[in-house]
This record gives sequence, structure tokens and C-alpha cells, in this order.
Amino acid sequence: MKSTLCTLIALLLSGTALAQDFAPPPPDPEPEATPEQVESEPEAEPTPEPMRTAMQRVPRLRERLASLDASDAMAYIELGEEVTSETGSPEDRDLARQLYAVAYGLERQTRARPEVMAGACLGLAALEVSDEGSAWLYAVAGLVDPRATRGEGAGVTTLAVSPEVAVAAANALGLARSGEGRRAGRIYEDPAVHQVFERYGRLLGGSGGLSGLSRFERALRDWPDLECGGARVITRRGEDGVETHICPTCRGNPGPPMSEQEFLAQLRFESRLLRGIHQSWGAQIAADGGAPLLDPDPDRVPELLAARYGVNTDHRLWRDGVWVEAPPSVEPDPIESQPAPAEEPSPGP
Repeated sequence: MKSTLCTLIALLLSGTALAQDFAPPPPDPEPEATPEQVESEPEAEPTPEPMRTAMQRVPRLRERLASLDASDAMAYIELGEEVTSETGSPEDRDLARQLYAVAYGLERQTRARPEVMAGACLGLAALEVSDEGSAWLYAVAGLVDPRATRGEGAGVTTLAVSPEVAVAAANALGLARSGEGRRAGRIYEDPAVHQVFERYGRLLGGSGGLSGLSRFERALRDWPDLECGGARVITRRGEDGVETHICPTCRGNPGPPMSEQEFLAQLRFESRLLRGIHQSWGAQIAADGGAPLLDPDPDRVPELLAARYGVNTDHRLWRDGVWVEAPPSVEPDPIESQPAPAEEPSPGP
């Protein structure tokens, strides 16, 4: 009996061992994805954000528009340039065109500063959708201020630059002016673009002991500022959470400080670059079908803007989101303003 029990126990133990020997092996762990495999996996495309206009991008733009009082044409040009440097949406182009047009209309009254009239024409020409309109505005700019199209004392009438390089050089100048120094610097590193600035940089003029080209290269190094990185605003944690403030370094208006003459010199340089793109009569005929050219008459600029874009140069004030005419100044009536004659004393008895 005892031997039988021992035999049964032995058989049970041997069966358990055999079951362990024939148990299915555990599944192998799944191999981890290699970096190459992770990089090769397509990422979900981000949802495109709607285009932000200058009203969303330029700090206090509505306040600054409302502060324009038709007393300084250059203030309109400077704000128009800032709007133009933003997204380039149709709304931005319309707003910039109105600002340039008002500046032109203000200076046209006295013609005291022809360089400002020419600067407004160059800004309008950059916004033109047709080659003939752009060329006509360039011609008007050269008529009111010859320096605007031939360079101040430079003796340069046409820049021998390919269209692609000319556009790239003009973009680099505009980006540096608006505080995008890093983007402008990447364009400036192109040998062809760099050669354009070296050859024709004297058109940028100079002031304060520095040439315009040196000031441009300095802007590439100094902007955007390290405070906001070109975002115009900074975020800080305050008592009520995260607060957004205008950048104290650039004050919401990034870009190097520029004098009026330096600003207009850059516009002249851009105009010479872009005007050199279309120089062939065949290209002109193909573009406009051989339409007759208009005489460059400075007095017809408001007429052209009104016919093509509905721009009214008499609407000089921004009020409640629309451009309106300035209220007429009420002058006192000369008859009413004269003092009443003193009453003569009545003769005595």
C-alpha cells in the first residue's frame, strides 16, 4: 500500500514537470519603433489659421488711425508703410492705399515738400495691381521729385538686376525696416542679393556719419529685439494670471528708428529695383495690349485712385471705422466780428 502511494505521487510529480516542459513559451515583446520609423510616420496636417489683418497685428492701430488729424502728411505715410509690411490682405492694401492717398492730397495743397509727395506715389505704386498703373505713379514721383526715381546724386537710371533678385532685395529691405532682421538676413546672405546692395547701396544715402547700407546691416543684427522677439507684445504672470503687455523695448513698433530722409531713400531704392523689372516694349504691350499711356500729371493722381479703387483723398479722418471728411473750419463772419461802434453821447440841452 505504501509503495503504491509512493508510485502515484511520483507519477503526479513527473506529469507536472512534463506539463511545465511542454507549456507554450511567452509571446515575444513587440520591438520598439526606431527613430527612423518614428520620423517616417506622417504627421497630421495642422488646421490652417485664418489670415490676420493689420488690425490684429499692429498694436493700437485703431487708436493711431483715430489720432491722425491731417496736420502731418508724413505720419500717414509712415503708418501706411507699417500696414503694408503686415499680412498683405486686401483689407490691408485698401487701408494702406487710403493712407498714402491722404498724404499725397495733403502735400498737394502746398507742394512744400515734394519728396513727401513722391514718397506717397512710390507707396501707391507698390500697391498697384497693374504694371501700367505702377509705371505711371513712378513717373509722377519722378516728376514731382526727380531724386525719387534716379537716386540722389547717384547717376543711376536703371538697375541691371534680374526680376527675382530685385524682388528679393526689396523684400530684404522691407523686412529689415519692419523689424524682421533674421528673415532679412537670410535673404541678404544670397550672393546675388548681397551684390545688389554692394553695387547700388549708395542709393540708400546716409546720415549721422553712417551710410544707409551700414544702417541696413545694423538693423539685420539688432532686430528683432530680444525682449519680445518681434512679437510686439510680452506675456508676464501677474496677480490675475498671465497678462499681455506691449513690449517695452520696441514699444509695439519693431524696427530701427529712421529719419524721414532715410525712410524716403529706402523707398527710392526699392522703386529703382522694382522698376527695372519691366523694361521691354514687347513685355509692356503684352501686359496692357498696347493701351495708350497717360501723361504723368501730378494733379490726376486723385482722379486715378478714385476711378480704380474708389479712394477719396478728401476723406482724411478715421472715425468709427470709416474715413470721413474733416469738418469745415468755421471762420467768424468779418461783419459780426467787428466791434460795435461806441455810442456817441447825446448832445446836451
